[in-house]
Amino acid sequence: IFTINNLTVNSNHFDLGKILSVIAEMPQNSNAPGPDFPLVIKSGHGNLKNFKLDAIVTQNASADFNLSDNTLYLKNLKTTAYNGNVEGDLSYNLQYLRLKTKLKGQNLTANSAVTAFFGLKDQIMGNLNFNADLTMSGSEYKQQMQTLKGTASFVILDGQMGSLGKFEHFLYAQNLLSQSFLKTTLGSVVSNLTPKNTGKFTKMSGDIALSNGWAQIVQVTSTGPNMSLYLTGKFNLLNNYANIDILGNISKEVVNSLGIVGDLSLEKLTSSFTSKFGTTVNKVISGYNITTSKEMINKIPTLSTGATEGTRSFKVKIDGNIESASAVKSFMWLMNSADAEAKTKELIENSKILDKMPTLKEKLLNQTTTTTQNSTTTQNSTTATEQTQTTTNPTAATETKTKDGFKTEFKNELKNQLQNKINSSNKSLPDFLNDIGTQK
Repeated sequence: IFTINNLTVNSNHFDLGKILSVIAEMPQNSNAPGPDFPLVIKSGHGNLKNFKLDAIVTQNASADFNLSDNTLYLKNLKTTAYNGNVEGDLSYNLQYLRLKTKLKGQNLTANSAVTAFFGLKDQIMGNLNFNADLTMSGSEYKQQMQTLKGTASFVILDGQMGSLGKFEHFLYAQNLLSQSFLKTTLGSVVSNLTPKNTGKFTKMSGDIALSNGWAQIVQVTSTGPNMSLYLTGKFNLLNNYANIDILGNISKEVVNSLGIVGDLSLEKLTSSFTSKFGTTVNKVISGYNITTSKEMINKIPTLSTGATEGTRSFKVKIDGNIESASAVKSFMWLMNSADAEAKTKELIENSKILDKMPTLKEKLLNQTTTTTQNSTTTQNSTTATEQTQTTTNPTAATETKTKDGFKTEFKNELKNQLQNKINSSNKSLPDFLNDIGTQK
């Protein structure tokens, strides 16, 4: 073994990726993928003007180092990267090509850092701070991402999300586009929303667990003047596939710009369509409104302005390549279970048609209470699961309960009640319907 007591390294250009590629081609140890290094460096110091590892680039790096037992140790690492500062310690096992690092970053340009690490250009801007405790193996980027493990937390201040993080992007959800009456009006709705800049935020923060090429989103929150978000799910670092649940809240100004999309919410249906109960119920149960526990809704941060009047909550499901609009699978308005029960009862009680069908009206009122109670129970059990499996849809059971609880029952009962009313009126169907329209 050759021993160096003290070594100083100065370099204008240091490409670690190329060095790792050379190491990988050296004769391997019989028990490991990398070579044996019959070398000990007791003490050293390095100054690297420009450092590069694949897409990651830093400047003016300095660190103390030593080499023993085929492991290179860097301590007191300091460097500038993406207009900010990064410091920490790391070690690299030359035999097993294994990197272990603890890093802290301050005041980085978020867009440059996110582009380098995740390949998502112009999607998150702002001032980035982070802490990371990571391990990875391999001499190539793909291997490193596949073996990446650890945790990271971050805060981005005074930022701006790109197109993928704006409210108008969520409106291209597949369940909205499937309805022709919505699809034809989305263009004008998006035009109205653009000046509101829903992507602006004062703070975004999150905790991420990394494993085998996946970034598990423990939670990410953001708050801005016109939209706040709470995210859970997972994101693939290699192919940009995402499975993410988003709970959000939008300001009164955004709500007032939504047109027909806003009309699909239960609050709006209550105030605008109480006289058309049949149509209302069909819209409510068609998948545009869901209920959840108050606990879940409270996870959504308040708007940075502190405003609460006229705001509205929603849920979005992302499943697919995050850069594709088709990955937005569903958009739904979100309500507290107790509030949903009250709103639905209000719809029933204010319905002029149901005043003429007291038996059906009473049955629907009773059914509303039962359905909401079942939904709340289901939601509470789902919440516990969601805390350990972030990709679980916390409202799927609630949606099923809502549909099963109203759709079949209402359709059959209303059909029977109307048929009886028509038979007993001794009128033709057009005359009967005309009378109901006049009385409404």
